[in-house]
Amino acid sequence: MKANDKKMQDIKNNLYGLYIAGFLLLLGVVFRNLIPWSWLRLTFEFGFIYLIFESIKYQWRFYKLKRASLVKGG
Repeated sequence: MKANDKKMQDIKNNLYGLYIAGFLLLLGVVFRNLIPWSWLRLTFEFGFIYLIFESIKYQWRFYKLKRASLVKGG
């Protein structure tokens, strides 16, 4: 049971980090017209898209782990 709690806490911490990084990259995407370098604009756009997929992956893992712990009665 402790291993499940540790996994769930790790996934939560990863999700919080992804949400913060995603918010910062979203700001970069919104204000991309103010960025003078094209390579940096491209980095913000692709980074934001990548973080969306990563956060969906971790959210799905959290959902599966939470559902498994509820089925076990914990």
